[in-house]
Amino acid sequence: MFADKLRELRKAKGLTQPEFAKAFNVAFGTVSMWETGKRQPDFQTLTRLAEFFGVTTDYLLDRENNKSSAATELKDVYFNFAKRAQDNGLDPEDIEMILTLVERMKKKKSDDQKGTL
Repeated sequence: MFADKLRELRKAKGLTQPEFAKAFNVAFGTVSMWETGKRQPDFQTLTRLAEFFGVTTDYLLDRENNKSSAATELKDVYFNFAKRAQDNGLDPEDIEMILTLVERMKKKKSDDQKGTL
């Protein structure tokens, strides 16, 4: 269902409804109605929403189960982490160091899995 997908994507980006409304340049009430299923956006807006979240319109309309790619999902996780870390006073250099460490851990895990095949 569109309303559920939109709410999930907004929360994954770490945005409240008012923050999302401002970032997307729509009224707060519009976002609320989209997320409660009382209204649906027109095609142009749906396309903009898909671009904003880095997903397909089919994903938003629940016509496919997966987002456009795992990379997009991971990018959203990193963005959400960085935003929250910065909001809690971490320096950008510290955030970069943490993300670099995560990338190294992913690479090591991938290399280890390749070695066991």
